[in-house]
Amino acid sequence: MKDDQAFTKTALCLSKEFCTLCRSNNLFRERCIEKFDWDGTCPHGYTADNLPRRAASPGVVVQDIGGCCQGGCRNCEHLKDEKCAAPRGRASDSPIRLCINAIAHKWAASLTGRVLELGYGTNRMFRTLITRKRGVEWVGVDPRYDDGASTDIPYPDASFDAVVLIQCLEHWQELGCGLAEGLAEILRVLKPGGQLLFNVPMFSHGHELFVTGDVAGILDLFDDSWELESTAEWRKHYEPLEPHVAWRRRALEQIKRHYAAAGQAEPSAWVFEAVFRKKAAAASMPGLGKLAANFSGAVKRAAAATIKGDEVLVNSLTKDSRLAICNMCEMRVGSRCSHPDCGCFLAAKTKFATEECPLGLW
Repeated sequence: MKDDQAFTKTALCLSKEFCTLCRSNNLFRERCIEKFDWDGTCPHGYTADNLPRRAASPGVVVQDIGGCCQGGCRNCEHLKDEKCAAPRGRASDSPIRLCINAIAHKWAASLTGRVLELGYGTNRMFRTLITRKRGVEWVGVDPRYDDGASTDIPYPDASFDAVVLIQCLEHWQELGCGLAEGLAEILRVLKPGGQLLFNVPMFSHGHELFVTGDVAGILDLFDDSWELESTAEWRKHYEPLEPHVAWRRRALEQIKRHYAAAGQAEPSAWVFEAVFRKKAAAASMPGLGKLAANFSGAVKRAAAATIKGDEVLVNSLTKDSRLAICNMCEMRVGSRCSHPDCGCFLAAKTKFATEECPLGLW
C-alpha cells in the first residue's frame, strides 16, 4: 500500500463512524480492514506490544486506567490461566459483574475524602471496601431507600470529593431523571476538582445510549464544566473468554444491528467505565516574591533536618497518600498548589518530610 493511500485511509479511520481507535482505547479492528481494504497491517504502526493511548473524543487525550481497555481481556491483569480471576462477590456473578467488581476494588483503593455513591442498591461491595479505609466517609443516596434522587441530591453545594455511579446511570430515565439534569446536580455537590466515576453496561438494558453502545453519545453528555480523565472498555473484546449475552435484553433485533455497526460479530455485552473531574475555578499563583520566600523557607527546613539527622524524605506510600489528597483539593491548579503559602509543584513537595499542607490536610 502506498503511503498516501495509507494516510487517506487513516484519516477515514479516525472519523466518527467506523473505527474505535480515536474514540476509545482499542487496537484497530477487523472491520477497518474490511471497510478500507487494508492489507492486515495497522497503518498507525500499532501491534499487540505497542498499543496506543488514544483520545476518547477529538482533542482529548485519555489516560488508560487498567482492565480491558487495551487489547481486550487477553491483556487484562485479571486473566489467569485463560479464565477471569477478577474478585467475586457472589457465586452467581455474571462475567460482566466480575468486571464491575474489579472496577469497585480499583476505585475504593484510589478514592479519599467524602464519597457519595448514587444508586447504591443491594450490592455492598464498593461500600464495604471504601468504608474500611481510614479518613474516608461513604454517603449513599438511592431513591428506592432514601430521600433524594440524581436530580435532587439532599446535600449542599461542594459537599463531596467524589461521586460514584455503579451500574446506575443507565436507569435514570426509568426513574424520571434526565441525564443532563442529573449530571448538573452531581456537578453542584462535587467540590472543585472532585471526581465523577461511573460504569455502565453496554448492549444490555436501560437508556438507548447504553443499549446501542453509543460511547461518543455518552461522552457528549458532559459539557465544558467537566474534564475527562480516563475511559476503559471492560470485556468488549472478550477473547479468550466466552461471549456474554446480558440477562436483560430489549429490542433484540435492534441491538444485533448495533452490534454489527460497532464491529462486534459475536453479540456480547460489556462495561464502559469513565472518570471525569469537575474543573476548578481559575486560581492565581502566588507572585514571584512570595514564591521565592516560600521556596527559601522549604530549603531552610530541609537543611535544618539534614543537620539534625532527621528524615528529609518520606516513603513512597506517604508521598502517594499526600498526593492523592492534593489531587482532590480545590487549591490544585494543574500540577501545582495555588495557596499563597505554597505555589509548589505537588509531586516535589509531597516527597519532603519537612513540608506540610498549608490547609492542614496532611
